[in-house]
Amino acid sequence: MKQFNDKVSILILDYNKPEEARLCLESVQKHCKFEKEVVFYSNGGFQDYVIDFYQDGLIDKLVLSKKNMGLGIGTTDLLQLCRTEYFIYLQQDQYFYRDLTEHDLGILKGFLEYPEYGCISLAGSPCGLDIYSDRCHLGKTDFFRSMDEWEDGFPDKGVGPFWDGAEGYNENFIQRYFKEHKFLAPAINPPFVMDNGQWSIRENPDGSIFKHRPSTKQLWVLKKPEERQAWPEGLTDFEWTLILEDKWEQGSIPENWKKDSFKVEGWD
Repeated sequence: MKQFNDKVSILILDYNKPEEARLCLESVQKHCKFEKEVVFYSNGGFQDYVIDFYQDGLIDKLVLSKKNMGLGIGTTDLLQLCRTEYFIYLQQDQYFYRDLTEHDLGILKGFLEYPEYGCISLAGSPCGLDIYSDRCHLGKTDFFRSMDEWEDGFPDKGVGPFWDGAEGYNENFIQRYFKEHKFLAPAINPPFVMDNGQWSIRENPDGSIFKHRPSTKQLWVLKKPEERQAWPEGLTDFEWTLILEDKWEQGSIPENWKKDSFKVEGWD
């Protein structure tokens, strides 16, 4: 087992979004009131703004990927670089909006000692579900590293909004792993972290829950639908099948879904 230091790693995955990334990093410096190590993964090529962040003291460790490796591989690389027992993972379009203190962390770490808890969501749960989501969470490094085998010994490929070749700790893989092993991801409310992205949450009449972004026709299934009859019109048979199989690709998400969706504070 690798020797850990006593800090908490803040693992941030970025993809060429300088304004959102600066908001994220500055919020970490302002609101994370504990000994930390900020590891920033620039996913998709060298950009001048990343060096500015480093020179401004917002980043402790910087990882530059020459090409976009996707969310799955980027997150896996971040976890392999982690040198602390605990980590907080977030993406560049998320930001802390209130203080997270050493005392708070001590309480949250205590919950992670219970075998049924896989991680703790610091971004709350707008749907009230104890399921894993790629929204900001606190986890134990060894626990997440132990997930690198699934059934045939390989992690699933990324689906939905993830890059086609992504492997490792993507949201779909971890959701399945948590469900198989009966792990929960309790959420802190009010949350410590808000989103600055464009995803909307949609809770459907049959109880299914989607995260979607009509502007890019991306959709992620947080909770599967049970009956098509309870759904509004707008999906083809093929798209319905993709949803049931968690294999949504570039579909045609109805624009009228937007008005019936609800958004987390801070989302546009």
